[in-house]
Amino acid sequence: MIRVQFGSGPNKLAGWINHSSKRDVDIREPLPYADNSVAAVFAEHVIEHVHFFEGLSFLREVHRILEPRGVLRLAFPDVGRFLGDGVEVKERVDAFLEHLGKTNAHFASKGFCGVCSAVLWGSGHRCAWTESIGLAALYGIGFAAVVPCDYGQSVSGLEGIDGHHLSVGLRLATAEATTLEAMK
Repeated sequence: MIRVQFGSGPNKLAGWINHSSKRDVDIREPLPYADNSVAAVFAEHVIEHVHFFEGLSFLREVHRILEPRGVLRLAFPDVGRFLGDGVEVKERVDAFLEHLGKTNAHFASKGFCGVCSAVLWGSGHRCAWTESIGLAALYGIGFAAVVPCDYGQSVSGLEGIDGHHLSVGLRLATAEATTLEAMK
């Protein structure tokens, strides 16, 4: 069983092929795997680093390489998680502001606008994804089922593989990220 991770950074998964940078595998190019040959793909915080149509091409490539009933776990920063009312949204904004206070005083000084700017354009981001855009893209590409999941949770046996917290801390990782699981 082949399982492939894109954007592994410090989160190297045992039993997986871990690609950590575009020098390793550039997601803007055709993926170096045969059709229907991969059981699972995990792409955590990578799709926002390419332009939208390049991201769609990557998702089409993932669909191509996944075996029937194979699973994609896709995680990305989602500015939509900071919009709206309620205690949960305020807690997310506060978690992000706390992180920015330690890592980027310029964004932190802008308050809520700094949070949105950091999610949209920080860390080399080139494209904004939201849960709605992700769902529409994955269904449009041909995935049979797409389910939002909480950080660290899974509907397809991939729980506990998320590693964004290793870079940003657990509080921020759960505040900013949308995670979708899609079955071919």
